[in-house]
Amino acid sequence: MKMTWANIKIGYLLVVMINIVFLIHYTALLIHIKLPDYYRFEGVALLFNANKKRELLEYILHIVFLGLFFFMIIQKNSYLQRYKLKIIKILAPIIRHKKYFAVLVLSCIIVPILIIMIELNQTQNVLKIKLIFEIVLLSILIGFPFQIQKKISSLGNSIKKINTISLIKSSWFYSFILFFGFLQLIYIFIDPIFFKAKVTNEFFNIPETSYLQQDTNAIDNTIFFNQHFSSAITHKTDVTSEAYCNNCISGALSDLGILPPLMDDYNLSFNESLVCINGILDYSQLSESAKIKLYPLILQNQNTNEELKIKNYSSEEESFLNKNAYEIKWGIYSRGFLHHQNFMLSPINELGLNRPISEINAQYGLGSAYVMKFFLERMTSGITYDNWLKLNYSFYYIYFIFFVMIVWLITRDVRVTSIVFLLSLSLLNNRKYDFILLGPAEAPWRHFIDIFVVYTLYRFALSRKLLYLFVALVLSLLAIMLNPQIGLMIFLAFIGSTIFYSIYENYLKTEVFIGTLISTMIAGVLYIKFSSENVLGKYYIDGALGFHVPFSDLMVFLSVFIVGYSLFFIILNKRSTKIPYLHIIFLFLYSQALIVYVMWHYNYDGLLPRSFIYILTFALLINTLYLEQPKWKKYSIGLSNIVIIGTLLVYGTSLKHFMKSKHSHDAIFDTHTTYTWNLEKAKFISTMNPALFENSVQLIQKYSLHNNGVYIISEYDNILPFLSSKYSLMPFFDMKWYIVTPQELHKSIATLRENKPEYLFVDTGIDRNLNNEIIDPKFPQIGDFNEESIWRVQRLNLLNKIFQSIASDYQLIEKGYLISVYKKCNNEKKY
Repeated sequence: MKMTWANIKIGYLLVVMINIVFLIHYTALLIHIKLPDYYRFEGVALLFNANKKRELLEYILHIVFLGLFFFMIIQKNSYLQRYKLKIIKILAPIIRHKKYFAVLVLSCIIVPILIIMIELNQTQNVLKIKLIFEIVLLSILIGFPFQIQKKISSLGNSIKKINTISLIKSSWFYSFILFFGFLQLIYIFIDPIFFKAKVTNEFFNIPETSYLQQDTNAIDNTIFFNQHFSSAITHKTDVTSEAYCNNCISGALSDLGILPPLMDDYNLSFNESLVCINGILDYSQLSESAKIKLYPLILQNQNTNEELKIKNYSSEEESFLNKNAYEIKWGIYSRGFLHHQNFMLSPINELGLNRPISEINAQYGLGSAYVMKFFLERMTSGITYDNWLKLNYSFYYIYFIFFVMIVWLITRDVRVTSIVFLLSLSLLNNRKYDFILLGPAEAPWRHFIDIFVVYTLYRFALSRKLLYLFVALVLSLLAIMLNPQIGLMIFLAFIGSTIFYSIYENYLKTEVFIGTLISTMIAGVLYIKFSSENVLGKYYIDGALGFHVPFSDLMVFLSVFIVGYSLFFIILNKRSTKIPYLHIIFLFLYSQALIVYVMWHYNYDGLLPRSFIYILTFALLINTLYLEQPKWKKYSIGLSNIVIIGTLLVYGTSLKHFMKSKHSHDAIFDTHTTYTWNLEKAKFISTMNPALFENSVQLIQKYSLHNNGVYIISEYDNILPFLSSKYSLMPFFDMKWYIVTPQELHKSIATLRENKPEYLFVDTGIDRNLNNEIIDPKFPQIGDFNEESIWRVQRLNLLNKIFQSIASDYQLIEKGYLISVYKKCNNEKKY
């Protein structure tokens, strides 16, 4: 079968695109970006990603160059078009023959792969090659729609049989799917919205009790841990027990003759007067005298480590680990539910307490904090944990109602609407229950306006009424006010899609150019006005807080990009003037901006919450392509039935995954002693005893009676000030996570020395030995948290450094369970 001229152009498009991808990647491998001075600092050294800037730059360059090439491809009557046609004519004899074309494509792929393998020298390249070939095959498949049509024709009889399934032809069937999907969406957030939220213990040192079997008495976790796992270096400590230490030796590093340790050797921890060892220490760091002094500890640790490795655990011990591994994990991570919610609750609380705007750190923007404060004060009983959770999760319901409505208004097809909604819900289910609830960063209020911009752009392209374009512009600017980061992406996608549409359609070029300049200036002002100082933002770019993006994942993102380009290319080459596409351009640009945002701090938990944008983008692309193919319409019911059956299978699998994760989460509250919190600021169910927190609240309120701000050095500073109706006057509201470099450390110390607060609220065990809170890597079920536990210890030690810098100027006046109160001495020390 002969290839058409359009197929030749698509083949050319794909070949060049794939080469651009590999050329940019190989170029990026040669880029060496200077590491910041702090990359060995305790707070970030463990997970520092030195390649983060290169990863971001590489992906952005891919988007820019592929975009420019695509724009060149679709241009008409230009010098570039003539140049493009000359190249195509040269390639035509090769591309017309499938075998020669395959050789051309493979040669364009294999050479860059070999170069990359030599450069990287990694064993994972076998998997990468497999993925790359899959991408090529997928792109070729999409690039030659006549092959798809041929296969569909051969499946005609099967599709006709599927057409006869009357049930899934019925609009009632799809209406039921939508109804069931919304029921499940309601079920996800039913506890925090309609009943009481369930909050697990996410502090390693907060005591708790658990039930190993039904109808038995609760056991104290700390006592059981230390009695049954005594061979482990790790020992459980809590705020009611003394710190345990049996693998340390007194003395400074210099006294022991130890050379300055490398930051990638995590078995050694130390302070000014104590050196501790976990596991086996690298002897290359030790002098001969140090080897003699530390040998007994090294031998002891080696023996206990081996004992733990070969130990046979009783059913009782295995039951204990099964029931407590989850909360131990989050206690070690120390960045769980309460930590994440504080990023919104803290600025809302500070606005409610009339703190000066210039002092408020609102990572997600001041506009959203104002809006949420308004809703909480006007529509609920006030700014509390339970009210905030109800408001935050309610946006899922509101957003998806509008999402489904707008998808239907654009497609006028209940089948497409049901499929898009169910696939979106499937990806939400795959996040697991605890991660869905984890933090406000992924909640729909951050990008609430995007779906309305999609619809107004669709209406503009359909009617050419400038009012719709103006409304889309206003909505894009409002999005910046609500959330500067996501809002800026929405605005840039709006500007980019409008410019593209104006040039391609030769429509209002001058007006669009002037409007772009004016609106960009307004957007810049709004971004500056509603952005708060984002201390952590620059560190994500440096790599201090940004996880590595595997090359295979990068290729997945780029394959999505290339496939989208290919589909859009087909639409623009075959489209009818009656079918609008401006909203699809917006979605395509917006989705790419979201991927860059995800790569900023790379993790799938940041990608999945907004992945329905990608589903919507490709659903509209495919739906538009389908509308342009009259030959496919006779198979419409059969094709949609095939898709809905596949969608139901995907959704069923995701629902099973979700229910399993929810069951695991709820089981924690069945196997542990639970408490109902009835504090003024927090009413929820938890495995943490509220009495410990009530004691801290009483201390804070007692010694800060007439002040809204307090000075607190504590790992609990992300909850105690809020529970006390106060806010932290320290430079950062979650100190252990904001001390990324020596700069933040010195700023925190300077704040205390300059302001000389009368009262200081400090962790009761701030100077305890933390070495036994490092998880032994050989420990069953929780050994994988070894590096995270070291990172936690390093960050808590930094809090102790802050306190020790001014400790001599303060005296203890009242001791509490979690925090203690220190008062300024009369004799001031000069620094």
